[in-house]
Amino acid sequence: MPTARIARAGTHRCWKIVEVKGDRILTLFHGNFGSRILPHGCWLEAQEKPNVSDGVGQRYLSGWHVFKDFEVATKYLRKFKKKRHIIPCYAEELRPKLSSRGNVFLAKRIFIE
Repeated sequence: MPTARIARAGTHRCWKIVEVKGDRILTLFHGNFGSRILPHGCWLEAQEKPNVSDGVGQRYLSGWHVFKDFEVATKYLRKFKKKRHIIPCYAEELRPKLSSRGNVFLAKRIFIE
C-alpha cells in the first residue's frame, strides 16, 4: 500500500458514509479485495470493476463512494434505515457517479486518518 503521506497534489477533503462495528470501520455493501474493513492511516486503492448501480441497471466503473460536501452527505445519510456514520477522508482521482441522484463521487484512492 502507498505511504501515509496525505499532502499530495490532487487530494480532496471528502466525507464517506460507513458502518462502524466496535473499533472497526466497514464499507456499506461491497468489500474491496475481499474485505469490508477499512484500515486507517494508509492510502486505499479502489478495486475498480464494472458494477451495477443501485438496482437501476446502469453500468459504471466502481470506486470509493465519497461526498465533497458534509451537508450533502448528511442528507444522503437519511436514506439509510440502519445506523451509519459519516467520517472525514481524503480522496484522489474523483469522478462523479453519473447514475446517482445524491451528488456522489467515486474516488480511485482514499485515506482515512
